[in-house]
Amino acid sequence: MAYCLQITDLDPIKYDLLFERFLNPSRVSMPDIDMDFDSRYRDEMIRYAAEKYGRDHVAQIVTFSQIKARAAVRDAARVLGYPYAVGDRIAKAMPPLIMGRDTPLAACLEETEKHADGFKMASDLRDMKHLRRRRKGRGRRGQGTRGTTPSGWHSRGRGGHHPRALD
Repeated sequence: MAYCLQITDLDPIKYDLLFERFLNPSRVSMPDIDMDFDSRYRDEMIRYAAEKYGRDHVAQIVTFSQIKARAAVRDAARVLGYPYAVGDRIAKAMPPLIMGRDTPLAACLEETEKHADGFKMASDLRDMKHLRRRRKGRGRRGQGTRGTTPSGWHSRGRGGHHPRALD
């Protein structure tokens, strides 16, 4: 959308715009455009949007993503009851992303000298290895952005409930 509106053609220096976020070399996708509001006023902002555009024309945004290797390891540790620090330590010991892609989990969890510092394949981590294989690549959805958007279409869901997301 930003490309179509030619926003990407703007000279950030000429217009004194903040553009550091867009120069991040690890970013694999185009940046999003949004406005952030203080969480203390979130409900007030949603009420305002509903009053201005009509309750049936305001929908909350949902995010969809795939579970990647590091998140799968952290999730597996949490599900198995390990402290957050255990899953985080293992995830951080994994090789860095290469062109935005994870190293395959099997390679990350091999007992090699290269990865021995981050984790040992002790018996208590075998369950984690098994569980993370089932999690990696699965879909994940959430309302992490806590976003709300006005829409040009009628968005009332089944039973008259206001939907949390639209396809």
